[in-house]
Amino acid sequence: MSESILSEKKKYSKMVKEYYHFNTKHKAIGLILLQDEASIDFLLDGLEVLSCDFVIKTKKQLWEKANIASSSEIKKDLLLGFDFVVSDNEMEWLWEYFKLWIVPILPNNNHLSGILKEFDPLQSEGNSFFYLNENKWSLYATIIRYLENYKFPYDHRNLVKNIMSI
Repeated sequence: MSESILSEKKKYSKMVKEYYHFNTKHKAIGLILLQDEASIDFLLDGLEVLSCDFVIKTKKQLWEKANIASSSEIKKDLLLGFDFVVSDNEMEWLWEYFKLWIVPILPNNNHLSGILKEFDPLQSEGNSFFYLNENKWSLYATIIRYLENYKFPYDHRNLVKNIMSI
């Protein structure tokens, strides 16, 4: 994995934190791109207690917390600073995120199942995390699984390397 790109990601991560006024010591930054506003509402209380910063793309203004910001648009020049993206089946933009080493968290019945595979840290295989489509608890649990993986640099590096090979 190129050290220069890793250092660029760190630089952009700092820019994301400054732009969205995050004053936390969290390392991971996630982007939430869900079409279903009810799923976003469901997740808010849980996201607030996780050791991660989140930017939620939504048309309605959400309450801002120390680790949660909402925006109707995501600045493209800050995308490199995100570590993962949570989405539903609106995935035409996904290739752009792969190029920026952003890990996808998607429904298990997504239309890219020929390319995307659930990450298995024991085998160092896979390039994404999946949740059960109609289950909001599964979505939240999958975010937690990703964050647990993020804590282990070797596993996370393997996951990102697998994304690069798509």
